[in-house]
Amino acid sequence: MTWQKFGLLCGMTAATLLPATANARRSGGHEDTDARCLALSMVMAMSADPAGQKLGPQGVSYFLGRIDGHGGRASLDDRLSAQFASFTPANVTPGASDCMKIMLKRVYEFRQVEGRMLQKYGKPGPTAPPTAAPHP
Repeated sequence: MTWQKFGLLCGMTAATLLPATANARRSGGHEDTDARCLALSMVMAMSADPAGQKLGPQGVSYFLGRIDGHGGRASLDDRLSAQFASFTPANVTPGASDCMKIMLKRVYEFRQVEGRMLQKYGKPGPTAPPTAAPHP
């Protein structure tokens, strides 16, 4: 795995796990956007387009993480059903593009953090395999 792929993977993981913006999303009504983007990512993942097949699962992970971050799983089936019912050939591609912009913004933000950490600490060396902790 290259450092670039590793950085992207870390960025995607961090973006899905960090709850820092959960309160802002809760108060800003982004739950519908997250549900729409999750549904569009699911469509992309199942598409015949190789780019969609690659980006779709990443979007599913990212937007599901955002939904989990603000506790929105309870009504997820209903919200996804509403989103799927609203899709038309005319609105899927622009909607998917908007969702990928949201996701890529977080990747860019992570890249900035990653750059500062690399500048401060340098590239990590090879890591040893994890060892079992001694039992008391």
